Amino acid sequence: MKLKKIVHMPLIAMLIISMVIFVPPAMSATVIYVDDDEATIVNTANLTCTTDFYVPINVSDVSDMATFAFKLSYNTTLLDAVDVIKGPDIVPIAQQWLPDVGGVWTPIYDSAGYVWVGCIIQAGSEYTGSTTLATVKFHITFAPDRVVGTDLNVTCDLHLYDTELKNSMAAPIMHTTTDGTYIYTRPAIVPGEVTCDFDMPSTAYVNDIVTCTWTGDAGTGATITNYDWSLTGPGSWTDVGNQPVVKFECTGVGIVTVTLNATNDFGDSDVKSKDCDQREKLGPIIDLYSSTNRWCGVDTDEDKVGKGEGLPCDALSPDVNITLFAEVTYNGAPVNHVLVAFEVRWMYNLSWCEYNPDNTTWQFVNQCVTFRTGETDKTGIAKIWFRVPTPCTGQMFGKWQAWAKAKVQEVPIEDTMKFDVGYLVILCDMDIFPPYPDAFVREESCLTANITYKSISWIPRPVTFVVVIYDECDVPIGQLVVATNTEPAAYCNPSTAFVEVGCIPIPQYAYVGFGKVYASAFTTLPHLCGVAYCPEIVVDPIEITWSGA
Repeated sequence: MKLKKIVHMPLIAMLIISMVIFVPPAMSATVIYVDDDEATIVNTANLTCTTDFYVPINVSDVSDMATFAFKLSYNTTLLDAVDVIKGPDIVPIAQQWLPDVGGVWTPIYDSAGYVWVGCIIQAGSEYTGSTTLATVKFHITFAPDRVVGTDLNVTCDLHLYDTELKNSMAAPIMHTTTDGTYIYTRPAIVPGEVTCDFDMPSTAYVNDIVTCTWTGDAGTGATITNYDWSLTGPGSWTDVGNQPVVKFECTGVGIVTVTLNATNDFGDSDVKSKDCDQREKLGPIIDLYSSTNRWCGVDTDEDKVGKGEGLPCDALSPDVNITLFAEVTYNGAPVNHVLVAFEVRWMYNLSWCEYNPDNTTWQFVNQCVTFRTGETDKTGIAKIWFRVPTPCTGQMFGKWQAWAKAKVQEVPIEDTMKFDVGYLVILCDMDIFPPYPDAFVREESCLTANITYKSISWIPRPVTFVVVIYDECDVPIGQLVVATNTEPAAYCNPSTAFVEVGCIPIPQYAYVGFGKVYASAFTTLPHLCGVAYCPEIVVDPIEITWSGA
């Protein structure tokens, strides 16, 4: 039975592992073979040419093996051999790896497309049995683009030749060879039909800002390439374009009809229309909203967030300066010189990595942040501002609520606005491959990481992830940077995503022992004026070893 080696691969892919039955010829029971199960790749996503995989070269039923050598050929237009990893059973008994230049094992990677590997085993430690001689690490240099309706395949032979086995008497060991095949399949895209739909409130007041958000389905394997928005009635676009989220302002009383024609990248389209009944604000009305949240000294958030009675606003981060506005009107006209009472409270504290969006229970915490009084100006707007506190006893994270109350013609009026306070991006978990207790071999291993993170921000935020490896002596031995954007969240519904970081090679100078892996999330790299979104996370321990261990 073949020895199988479990391989962790840093790609969004599946290895199709199938049973290979080999019936050796009668002339010899000893076989050197390519484990081409490890070279069969089916990819269901858009593979980038940064993907590595591993092909073991095995021997079965060998007796008294003192030396071995082989050459493995491949198609250099498809693959690039980048490393050879010594077999785990061979390393403890190896006396010398060939070719040996200055005492350093240096496999030959020929530009014509082959890898040459050899080994001399220590006298008295000759090997008997079945094992992996060495594992060749390949890099995919060509992957066909996905197309509609047709599976695309690339193949090349992984051919063994110039194989040599000798026993302790330097006599050749009779054996046969079995070649392998590299097979890569890019499945065809099956386009689906567009189902157009979007969210929009059915009622609004004059001067309100209404948001329309795409909620439809682009179709299987497809993406929307064109959002064609239009409206009729007393409204005007404030933010419109080929975007999944647009806004319009209610400019009068009546019905506004919004129509979306969505088209995917295969030319399929669908149309949806919805109505918004716009009404005049009669009697005394107060509307509490926020505007221009600042993040790291840059205006990043849109105006009038929370515009509309009882609507929430975008999440806030520690130490951010927020302005609260209260608009007071009577029959739609601004009311001047009215005193507005503001109150802001911290209502609920919950860790976002354990957050349950279905939990709508509010726990009152007697922690008032601020009381203020504002007076409406000629536009009927009163305002206050404050900076989100970061007390040294702990962050006041979780649910917050603001109130604005006034009295017009002896009629009390009020509006509330809820919002989240916390790290706009938070690191939740990091998985390391290979996981502990598997060890990383310096000069031969590559570390990859999957980071799970969440965002409570309503707008996409640029985020730069940095993974750093420390060895046992706290020496930084490698790092990798990945930049992306967060997905937009909603109130009470943080977005969750993960990012793949790999690979980080373990260098020769790494101290053998137990190390740590740290992950941080920044707005951008610190030397580019970036700052941290949240505390770092750490995976501890990872084990680092060396080939002579």
